[in-house]
Amino acid sequence: MTGSWGAYCTLVLGGKIKIDTNDAAVLTAKRGRTAVGTQIDGTVVVLVTQDNEGLTGQQLAERMLGQQCVYAVNLDGGGSSGYIGPDKPILYTARKLDSFLGLWLTEGSLLGVKAYSNAADGGKNLSAHFKVREFACHDGSDTVLIGEQLIDVLEKIRAGCGGKAVTVNSGYRTPSYNSKIGGAAKSQHMEGRAADIAIAGVSPAAVCEQAEIALAALHIAGGVGLYDTFTHVDTRALRARWQQDKSTGQQQVPTAGYLPTIRRG
Repeated sequence: MTGSWGAYCTLVLGGKIKIDTNDAAVLTAKRGRTAVGTQIDGTVVVLVTQDNEGLTGQQLAERMLGQQCVYAVNLDGGGSSGYIGPDKPILYTARKLDSFLGLWLTEGSLLGVKAYSNAADGGKNLSAHFKVREFACHDGSDTVLIGEQLIDVLEKIRAGCGGKAVTVNSGYRTPSYNSKIGGAAKSQHMEGRAADIAIAGVSPAAVCEQAEIALAALHIAGGVGLYDTFTHVDTRALRARWQQDKSTGQQQVPTAGYLPTIRRG
């Protein structure tokens, strides 16, 4: 486990509404509310309402699900719900608040990611078994962004699969190419932190299992996606797990575990 939140109750679990409390003050009373959730790509969503626009717990869960949260929790509400921000300050004075959740932006959001030239650096070794050109965008652009942690994860996956070669089907993607192929709006591929991989003779499910082991060994939350013919792995800060939707072939479906040995932590 790389981190945890303490909360009054769960609102959304695995992309579905799941309110695990019988407290009528949460279920039926309309009060000011504070909720925190995460989308499948790791984006954090914080929602705060005032008493004069209060929500029941069910309405709050529906609101968080509408924000595409796959996991969400309810924090304290009523007079304990407060918000200070650059857009719309919401201030409660009736109750002294001793705890707060602070969110801030930091410089160097691509810390640990290096930019390479495919023309000049394509043959450069990133590690014992991976070269820059393997991660180049398929649109032919020269710039290649590659995260150092991603290479560490891929090396561990390779070792866990008996040293079999890892084929990188998709590494870095330019925003335009990502949009062209229907990639996620905030795809980790655009930051050089993701790779879609396949290993001859090893099922995508087995690669997922090795990805879990590799991420855990490196203390990275990361993202792992199971598809019919490949495995997605990335080094995002918040944990995300999903599998291919068999009905559409493309849609990402949040999952608590695609294998018995892979569980949400």
